[in-house]
Order: sequence, then structure tokens, then C-alpha cells
Amino acid sequence: MVDNDEAPAAYTVLNLGCGDKVSGSPNVINVDHSYNLMAKKYCFVRWAAMTFLRGQRLERVKRDVAGEFRYLYWNVKRGLPFEDSSVDAVYHSHLIEHLDRGEADMLLGEIYRVLKKGGVHRVAAPDLAYQCRKYLAHYDLAVVSPEEAPIHAKYIEELIGLLVDQGGGPSGKKGLAKIRSIMENWFAKSRGHRHKWMYDGVSAVVALGRYGYERVYIANWNESEIAGWKQYALELDASGGEWRPDSFYVEAAK
Repeated sequence: MVDNDEAPAAYTVLNLGCGDKVSGSPNVINVDHSYNLMAKKYCFVRWAAMTFLRGQRLERVKRDVAGEFRYLYWNVKRGLPFEDSSVDAVYHSHLIEHLDRGEADMLLGEIYRVLKKGGVHRVAAPDLAYQCRKYLAHYDLAVVSPEEAPIHAKYIEELIGLLVDQGGGPSGKKGLAKIRSIMENWFAKSRGHRHKWMYDGVSAVVALGRYGYERVYIANWNESEIAGWKQYALELDASGGEWRPDSFYVEAAK
């Protein structure tokens, strides 16, 4: 594993499905059709966000609208609008599970197409194996410790929720609260915020291995062959720890 500290000035990294996790590095193009980037690009969407959204969701939109970073408002289900062999690295985190398997295969093929020879494709996604181990560990604990049994349903909900997460709804809400709930759920569904499949490190290695990469391997968090990786801070939380500790990481070198 090579952990590069700096990237050449001309080095290009695509951060696909960036959501709230954007990088201000000039090397990174943050790509998504999220509500945040939609509001950044279109003034009427910005007005709607400021009018109807509240709380953390509104604050995230405000942050990205005001932020200085390279971005492309684009739905990756349409393919990637980049030339063959034109980018040095592609990263996506908690994106692939929101695509059905046919869409995921298309996107993985598109990523291979746009990568230069020697380029790196890095995947981070919710780890099904991690969630299964977490569930089974608590099951074993609850069997011998009856006081744990009442909260065991939470572990079932976490595991099942990875595949059947449909979000909340407007039930019981009125007025602007109901409008906000309807809008948020519509945007969540239309922007692909629901899980359609799940992966673990092994299945991700198999999925990427079909495209002709020189090497495909399970990687560690925040260690990458992508040049300048740590300066992009795409896997760090505000305290410098792991942003999504429920993830697996896989890299493929072309």
C-alpha cells in the first residue's frame, strides 16, 4: 500500500455521489445530484430550501451553497460525462448501495472507462458483514443476559433497515411541517437516498474484479494509493477519526 502525501497540480479526483462530504481541494471534482448541489446551482431551489427546510438539513445546504469547491451537478445513473482515460482517481462513499445492481454495474464500467492507466478506484460502502457480526454478537449476549433482550429489536432494526429503509412520512403532521416532510421524502427518493443492495469487502472485490483492473484489494480506512489522499479528508470526521466506521474499503488499480 502506498500512502501518497501530495498530488501533482494536474491530478484529478472524482468524488462521486459526494452528498454532504465534499472536498475543497482543487484536485477534486465533487459530483452529485443532491439537493445541496442543486441549491448551489439553481437560485429557485436555493429559495425553496431557505423557505421550507429547517435544522441540520438547512445548515448543510447553507454550508455547501456558500462553500468554495469544484462541483458538477450530475446524476451518475446517466453515466459519467468525462472522456476515456481522463481522470487519475475515482472515489465514492456510501453510493453504490443506493443503485440497483444493473445501475451499479453500469457505473463501475463507466469508472473503469474514465480512469487513466495506473489510476485508482476507491470504494467505501456500508459493510454488511460488520452489521451481521454486530447483530449476532448481541444475539449471543442476549441469550445469556436476559436484561439485554428488551433492546435486541434495535439490532434487528439496524440490520433490516439497511435493505428496507424507506424513510419517514408526513403522517400526523400539519401545515408547513407536512409540506417539509413531503418535500424531504420526495427528494430522498428522487435523489436515490434509499438502499437497493448491500455489499461487503469480498463481494465488492468480486464486483470490481470483472473490469480488468491490475489489482483489486480490501483496503484500510484513510490509507490509499490515491495521490494526496489525506489532504482531501474525505474519510475523516470533525475530530479526525473515521467518518463512517460501519464501512468497508476496497481499492482497484488500473
